[in-house]
Amino acid sequence: MPTETEPAMAVLAQFLASFAAADGAAAARLFWPDALFWGTTSPDLATEAEQVQAYFSSFAQWRPQQRRAEWISGTTLPLSDSAVMISGRWQIVNGESLRPLRLSMLVTRRGEAWGIAQFHNSPRPEAA
Repeated sequence: MPTETEPAMAVLAQFLASFAAADGAAAARLFWPDALFWGTTSPDLATEAEQVQAYFSSFAQWRPQQRRAEWISGTTLPLSDSAVMISGRWQIVNGESLRPLRLSMLVTRRGEAWGIAQFHNSPRPEAA
């Protein structure tokens, strides 16, 4: 049953905005308390809200707008009227430095709210 993907893409946009704003608390609030989370530098799968909050606490070392978070391209896959998969490429721009990344997330609706239920982010390998 197809669904509109705009609410899920809005969550992604909020994630990118919180990243650029160096607002780790705002980023962490986008995740459901029981979300499954693999951050770029996560050694283990996070399964509790406190782990996700701890991961994003590193944002405190950045000044707001010191980095840009740019969505490059991706695909959405509506799974139901309350679940959308997003997979794609984004990048972090910090001055002259560019960090290409890839992302997969499951965004779900609970009641009237949308949040991240599953998240995986990793460096994008260079093309062969």
